[in-house]
Amino acid sequence: MMNVLKENAWCPLTEDIRIKPCPRPPNKDVLLDKFWNFVDFNRLPMPGVNREKHRFDKRWLLDVLSTFVANDEIFTKSYMPPVKASKLD
Repeated sequence: MMNVLKENAWCPLTEDIRIKPCPRPPNKDVLLDKFWNFVDFNRLPMPGVNREKHRFDKRWLLDVLSTFVANDEIFTKSYMPPVKASKLD
């Protein structure tokens, strides 16, 4: 079994979270891509988390990204999220 305290698994601590405003957040799929890119780039162990099945909360994703990837484009005033596809398409 993996243990966060023994550094076998990564999980951000509540006291580490620094929230930045995101005036126009992108959809959840964009946030998930950015999150997994961050995890992969930093080689953070997340055992037991299935990328295909585990869907993090959008607010949690924004909080984690604002803490660890604060210079991302989604936190700038000029950022415009991708246009949502029409349900009729």
